[in-house]
Amino acid sequence: FERRIEQLKAYKEKHGHLNVTQNEDKKLAAFCHHIRFSRRNPEKRGTKLTDDRIASLDALGFDWITKRSRKPFSQRLEDLRAFKEEHGHVNVRPRDDNSLDQFCKTIRQARSNPGKDGPVKLTEDHIASLDSLGFDWTQSTRTATPFEKRINELRLYKQKHGHVNVKRREDKSLAQFCASIKHAYRNIGKAGGIKLTHDRIASLDALGFVWPNTSSFGNRTKKAHKEKHGHLSVSRNEGKSLADFSFNIRQARKNVGKEGCIDATQDRNASLDALGFDRKPRARNQVPFERRIEQLKAYKEKHGHLNVTQNEDKKLAAFCHHIRFSRRNPEKRGTKLTDDRIASLDALGFDWITKRSRKPFSQRLEDLRAFKEEHGHVNVRPRDDNSLDQFCKTIRQARSNPGKDGPVKLTEDHIASLDSLGFDWTQSTRTATPFEKRINELRLYKQKHGHVNVKRREDKSLAQFCASIKHAYRNIGKAGGIKLTHDRIASLDALGFVWPNTSSFGNRTKKAHKEKHGHLSVSRNEGKSLADFSFNIRQARKNVGKEGCIDATQDRNASLDALGFDRKPRARNQVPFERRIEQ
Repeated sequence: FERRIEQLKAYKEKHGHLNVTQNEDKKLAAFCHHIRFSRRNPEKRGTKLTDDRIASLDALGFDWITKRSRKPFSQRLEDLRAFKEEHGHVNVRPRDDNSLDQFCKTIRQARSNPGKDGPVKLTEDHIASLDSLGFDWTQSTRTATPFEKRINELRLYKQKHGHVNVKRREDKSLAQFCASIKHAYRNIGKAGGIKLTHDRIASLDALGFVWPNTSSFGNRTKKAHKEKHGHLSVSRNEGKSLADFSFNIRQARKNVGKEGCIDATQDRNASLDALGFDRKPRARNQVPFERRIEQLKAYKEKHGHLNVTQNEDKKLAAFCHHIRFSRRNPEKRGTKLTDDRIASLDALGFDWITKRSRKPFSQRLEDLRAFKEEHGHVNVRPRDDNSLDQFCKTIRQARSNPGKDGPVKLTEDHIASLDSLGFDWTQSTRTATPFEKRINELRLYKQKHGHVNVKRREDKSLAQFCASIKHAYRNIGKAGGIKLTHDRIASLDALGFVWPNTSSFGNRTKKAHKEKHGHLSVSRNEGKSLADFSFNIRQARKNVGKEGCIDATQDRNASLDALGFDRKPRARNQVPFERRIEQ
């Protein structure tokens, strides 16, 4: 804070005031803004302003209440008059005059919130002078086209087409205006939307504008639909307007009394019930069950069966999947299957239990044999054969979960035939490179570098493999990870692979560090590996017995205590106290 005070003094000496702008000094301007905010809102979190700090700012002549330079109201009124003389209205848009448009938005907001502090204080005289210009107080904050201009556009549209039933594909903006007019007509007397005066209604009547019939409630159209199709499940393909109306009255039942929803009175509900209308809410684009039955009939006439695939009709295939799921799991939420619906599907010959066409197990076994003859192993990857790789994953999962229902049932004969091929049951579901290939990669690496201490910057994948081998060596006998057989260990020994010393527990390196530096507070700059080891054994003390942590036995703790090792947990990048003293 004291440094900011000095900067303000220097600023005042240079400019003669303390109205710091962003262009001059962004950070100092932000500081001024924050302390003004803290003075206005002492209960909120911000810069702490003590009496001494306020006094030091007052001594500088700091302006606690500052405003941007604005034109006076009288000047803005003259600007609006000039705009009206040029354009014939005062509906200013940003592209006309951005500053004047912002002023109009500000005064609309000031009138909407009379008790709220703001940059403009509206008096009765201000309001009267704006009303005399025909100022529109209800205009949306979004850019709006004046009503008179819209009337002219409708007049031109009628001259061209002979009517004013504007389609969205012809003129999206004008069609939206007509929809807004109809919405305002249905909600006359309610706040918001376009204000329909007698003059505006008369100008629309003169064009032959078709007003919505608020009494029929859409029943005439619904009756016609029922007579034609035999039901009231209207899809958007048949009639977007009627489908949207059906959706809205279902939503009205779900949100009774909510603003913006259709007013579902008793008379309206009775007229819908008389038609047999299903008022249970559903998704807007959800296709009715009856329509799906019709689609299934058409599919069967064309293909002779009901095994719909995703390639043929994605949505119909999904419907079939969902109703099979609902039949198998009636207690779960899904498509509601009544006795009538099940009967209608049975009448079509619907197959409730269907499976994708799969190769038999014997054929898959032959595929694996052919793969082994070509590659020398059966570690199939997706890029080798995606279908065969999926089969391998499936049988591994089947063996891991013997009591679980699945697409494959493994018998003892199946397992024995796979074992005879050398099938790896413990292989991860992730794509893995075969062990033999890794050994060849290590052999090539040694020929090039003379050792097998692979660095990540040289070969990230091979370095990760070496790390996994060492991890498996430290945890021999535990489940998971790479399986280290005697043959695998022998092949690695032949390459001169350096195995981790599981007995020393890192003490040899720590002793060398203590002899050199006089302490055991290892930083990552001195030795990343040793620093990480120190962090891990501290974490082991904090998480005793937790899986994945170093096993801190009594012998290991004793050897660390003999070195004077501080096992109190600290953050990985925390600099030790001794290092700070040296700095």
